[in-house]
Amino acid sequence: MPLLDMVGVDSCQRSFCIAFAFLSGESEEDYSWALYHLKSLYHYELPSVVLTDRCLAVINATATWFPSSKALLCLWHVNKAILQYCQPDFVLKSGDTSGRVEDEKWDDFYGFWHTIVDSPTEEIFRERLAKFELKYAKRYPRAVGYIKLYWLEPHKERIIKAWIDKYLHFGNVATSRAEGIHSLIKSYIKTSTFDLFDSWQAMRHAVTNQLKELKHIRASQQIRTPLDISGGMFEAVQGWVSHQALRKVQEQRKLALASPQAPCSQSFTSSHGLPCSHTLKRLEEEQRSLLLDHFHPHWNLKRGADRPRPILEPRRAPQQGIIRARGQPATSTKREPSGFEISQPGKKAPSTCSRCHAVGHARSSRACPLRFQDLLIQEAPASKSIPQPDVTPVAVPSLADPIEAISVSQGPSVVEGMPVLECIAEATARSPATAYTPLA
Repeated sequence: MPLLDMVGVDSCQRSFCIAFAFLSGESEEDYSWALYHLKSLYHYELPSVVLTDRCLAVINATATWFPSSKALLCLWHVNKAILQYCQPDFVLKSGDTSGRVEDEKWDDFYGFWHTIVDSPTEEIFRERLAKFELKYAKRYPRAVGYIKLYWLEPHKERIIKAWIDKYLHFGNVATSRAEGIHSLIKSYIKTSTFDLFDSWQAMRHAVTNQLKELKHIRASQQIRTPLDISGGMFEAVQGWVSHQALRKVQEQRKLALASPQAPCSQSFTSSHGLPCSHTLKRLEEEQRSLLLDHFHPHWNLKRGADRPRPILEPRRAPQQGIIRARGQPATSTKREPSGFEISQPGKKAPSTCSRCHAVGHARSSRACPLRFQDLLIQEAPASKSIPQPDVTPVAVPSLADPIEAISVSQGPSVVEGMPVLECIAEATARSPATAYTPLA
């Protein structure tokens, strides 16, 4: 039995499961039955858009049960269909049997198609379509006719940016999220032989794990603020609006700095529910911050909760430059003095000399009367005569004498404190030289 996945997107741009349905077929009646029961269980505001591939049964069933929701076509499926149908017309034909595609011509053709899809207004769409037909209709009539008759004429309001940006799609223009959820569910339903009860048990397990992850991400964004979306502009909405929404606003804020700006078409606000670059530029000029009223409730992290208005401090203009003291390094951690400390500096106590203990000058000052006192004290002992030792010369014994017979007599007037060996050396120097006699 075919499994129908109904998927939604939360404020953090995370996919979640809305409902599942096992269908007996893929006719319009089958899809109408599934959407009828979905609407009966859907007690909130109906979705603004419904994305699907080019399945006429789903489109008709959606128009019946969700008349206020705009049915958009998945651009990924549209591009794949054009690639499959039109690319064979660009195969080399001049004697080449390899089937190679003329890469440059195909890239030019495919790129022109994307410029038509990205047309911001209806007038620009008509101009680009006319140029497209003039350039490629004569040489590639089959490809141009397929794009115009099969896609643009019946479905241009579901594909072209000039029309789809009038509806709140929050940046979702492809069904790739549904493909990912379908793959996730199949990983829990490991075999095709499960009955309905076993399949529901596996789906419930997948949905439970998914909800835990979504709650964790939402709680994390309520208490953390990345550096790229911090500052005075976002201080009133931090913890209340998802980071993904604030980053989209930051991109628009960068566009606001570009000059000159094109006239505001309100397409970004009408399609994403976020303030555009023109609104942000006006807030910057008025020195105001973003408020919760600037964001669609889809981007709120706390839906249905009381939202107290935070008391904001007035925004201050950024300083043009930083004044640093002379010699202060750029990475100094020294505390900057307050205003009263600069205007009323404290009085410094007079210095006291550590030599003469007088007040008003330092020890090395010329005014100190005892400045050269240390030099006078050092010169006094240097002028006294040093007493010479009175040593009586004695005969140096011969080296041939026995060691026990060697004796040294010291005079009575030896300098106090001089070692005995030094006295012997001095007496030896004053006695006549003695011939050296080797030991026997």
